[in-house]
Amino acid sequence: MPELAEVEFFRRQWDAGLGHPVVAVDCHPSARVFRGCEPHLIVEKLRGSVLTGSWTHGKHLLFGFTNGGWLGVHLGMTGELRVENGWPTAGRHDHLSLRQPGHTLV
Repeated sequence: MPELAEVEFFRRQWDAGLGHPVVAVDCHPSARVFRGCEPHLIVEKLRGSVLTGSWTHGKHLLFGFTNGGWLGVHLGMTGELRVENGWPTAGRHDHLSLRQPGHTLV
């Protein structure tokens, strides 16, 4: 389980996306990480929105978007957030990718 300092480190990774629109959203088709929400609804809600802020609450990461949407993330035992240049192909363990101009939040 990540420690609080690691959670903060991963939150800051996605700060590269602040103020940028989400052009496309990719969800892993068999990911079980979207509790209580269908992956297609996440795609519909986040596409076209702009990442406006990021916060932590304990070991949870929270991301706010211009359309009033929120994305809550818990890293589990081995999860991580990162930023990739361009629009790389999603890897086997990449559950969610937010594609923005010039980079992808994975």
